[in-house]
Amino acid sequence: MPDFPSSTQPDQRIDWVDVAKALGIALVFYGHFVQWFVPLRVWAATHQMKWIYAFHMPVFFLLVGFVYKARDIPFDAFLKRQIRTRLVPAWVFNVVGMLAWITTEVARGAEGWVQQQGWGSLAGLCAAQVLELLYQGRARENWNIVTWFLICLFTVELWQYGLRALVRTTRGLIMSLLCFAALSVVVTVYSDPIHVFFPQRHWWYISTGLTAIFFYQLGMLMRRSGLFIGAGFTLRRLIAAAGCLLITLVTYDLNRIGIVMMIDARFGDVIWFFLTALSGSLFIVFASQLCAGSRVLQYVGRTTLTLMCLNGILLEFVNKPLAKPLMARGLADNTWVFTTVALLFTLLSLTVSLPVSAFLERYVPWTVGRTYRRAAAAVPAGMPPASPA
Repeated sequence: MPDFPSSTQPDQRIDWVDVAKALGIALVFYGHFVQWFVPLRVWAATHQMKWIYAFHMPVFFLLVGFVYKARDIPFDAFLKRQIRTRLVPAWVFNVVGMLAWITTEVARGAEGWVQQQGWGSLAGLCAAQVLELLYQGRARENWNIVTWFLICLFTVELWQYGLRALVRTTRGLIMSLLCFAALSVVVTVYSDPIHVFFPQRHWWYISTGLTAIFFYQLGMLMRRSGLFIGAGFTLRRLIAAAGCLLITLVTYDLNRIGIVMMIDARFGDVIWFFLTALSGSLFIVFASQLCAGSRVLQYVGRTTLTLMCLNGILLEFVNKPLAKPLMARGLADNTWVFTTVALLFTLLSLTVSLPVSAFLERYVPWTVGRTYRRAAAAVPAGMPPASPA
């Protein structure tokens, strides 16, 4: 799939999966706007963010797993491809975020890092953080934190590569699912003592990966079952989507943690987390099957990786500075007004990001894990085109 390319991609696209990714990335854009209003004690922002964060990242892992297709390739070829399609975009957009951060520090004048600490200190800090990014596999919070998903997906797919022989059978896949679910529960319940004895548990998002691979393999199991292949409007799918949505609305606020932070494996009450995350993921699945014919959503879904990386730049350098001015204008005082503003800003952000995404994918595709498209060879008049290899 072009937006999340890998050696395990299927040969044919599934329209509703593209639509599901479009809905998912819209939730990412929306959630990363309203999150800056949570510290400002905006009730609507807190509850909307809590609802979105309860399932919006698990659904991405589920969708990538749904389109998984095992291929026996040498490990070195697999690793090279995964680095190109997962880590390179994460690295590139963290460097872009670093340059944006440096620009903002310069623009702050006397209050900025440059004036207070000097260019040498700034260069040393950036060099140290780049090394940490490469060594620890952690996206930088003030550069492009959203790219954590790609780094975690890299870890998950390394594990999946090692387990590919086991999960070829449905029984083996179910066994693996249950084991990772149990490990996820243990890491969540005993997170404090584990953190004491294993302080590197967040390196390369290992602790998060234990839960992420559960949803990844659940997507594989859903595909294998054959129950989620079709799409189109049916009363059964409508009832299923409404039922799953209702479950998320009833359960999202029952999790004692407040807001789930999958990036740090902060899931709170594991029962409520899994219930809301599973129902929310299925809500996106059924809703996407209902509107699988939308060409616009299909197009947005095909460029999800690039949009996600671009959103990391917007999150820190556009969304964050806007929060306080919007609060000062009273736009967050009324829930309906705030929600309308957030929806319009999400739509605007996506609209602006799409042409940037198209430019990157066409002219510098390596930055988003793609390869240059080969120009079709000229075919003499009257001759049929060559069949694809």
